[in-house]
Amino acid sequence: MYKKTQFGKTSRTFQSSWLQKYPGLVYSVEEDGAYCVHCVTFPGNKKRGKLVSEPFQNWKKAIEVFDGHFFPDAKKHSKDGGTGYQAHIDSRICCEQFMSVRKNNAPVNKQVDAALQARRKKNAVVLESITKTVLLCARQNIALCGHSDSSKYYDDESVNCGNFQSLIEFRVESGDSVLKEHFATCGKNATYRSPTIQNELLDIMGQTVERKVVNEIKTGGKFYCVSADEVRDNGNVEQLPVCVRFIDESDKIREEFLRFVDVSPDTSGEALSQAILDVLTDVGLDPSMMRSQCYDGAGNMTGKTKGVGPRIQHQYPRALPFWCTAHQLNRCVVHASNSTLVRNMMGTVDRIAVFFNYSPRRQTCLAECRAAMEVTSPSARR
Repeated sequence: MYKKTQFGKTSRTFQSSWLQKYPGLVYSVEEDGAYCVHCVTFPGNKKRGKLVSEPFQNWKKAIEVFDGHFFPDAKKHSKDGGTGYQAHIDSRICCEQFMSVRKNNAPVNKQVDAALQARRKKNAVVLESITKTVLLCARQNIALCGHSDSSKYYDDESVNCGNFQSLIEFRVESGDSVLKEHFATCGKNATYRSPTIQNELLDIMGQTVERKVVNEIKTGGKFYCVSADEVRDNGNVEQLPVCVRFIDESDKIREEFLRFVDVSPDTSGEALSQAILDVLTDVGLDPSMMRSQCYDGAGNMTGKTKGVGPRIQHQYPRALPFWCTAHQLNRCVVHASNSTLVRNMMGTVDRIAVFFNYSPRRQTCLAECRAAMEVTSPSARR
């Protein structure tokens, strides 16, 4: 098995028994030499030589050299040994410690991955707290920002940073330890509480609501109606709110808001009709499933040739346009006011309302009179 080497008149070879006698001794078939696996793996600052950087092949002096390298009672090496015994002990200890760590711990790549997963989990908890705060403000119709929403004012009690920042601080004071630790250890650019993050979270929530509404339409009756009307907001921006009316899986009639569209550059019937169709396509609704349209009586909405309703119906004949019932009621009241009797009645009702509404004392007297009438005559309620 082992290659024979001629020493004078005697042929010698490596002995298998040496592998059992000297722990850490290995044999290289390719080089026909012996190495100390401990010293090769962890050479440290020891002198490099035989058994470490070069194979040991002098089988005539093998026992003498191996005893001096591996056994504690060996004081010094022969010239072929290369290193002292204490250096071998240091290498063996390092090797044993490495194998112990390697056996008990996961590989480095798995440790890094586990640390990354733990950090992601922690960040998810932090983001959940912040998202719930934004959602609370959105559901309660509470403005998020204050006089100044800059991070340099978060600890300044004299500055009102807004409802969102106050609610965040309230969560920390109420025992949200993860959020408290996050603010204490994170970088200034990773607090997740800036106005930019607030807007991003609101956008994500809006997209989530859109997807939910669209899925409910698709899993319900699949057909839907559209209602829209442009309006100018406080920022002097012409907004087009687009809403849908449909029947869900439980056979309930639902009316849900989809999104606002900025139509300030052009409010013509052509532009508005295209904006509505773009919204429906963008959210994933098939315009061919639209069965009605509801708008006010403005010319750009219900005009016979260039209005939004006729334009969309021209592309999708089953999408019948209708006037909004609230606008129809308003028109009825306006036309009825041309009658003298109706106009006088509306004026009298308006003066009565003003007479009581702008005087707490008169309202109190009215309430007392109504209570007395109910006690004496329960039918007076009618």
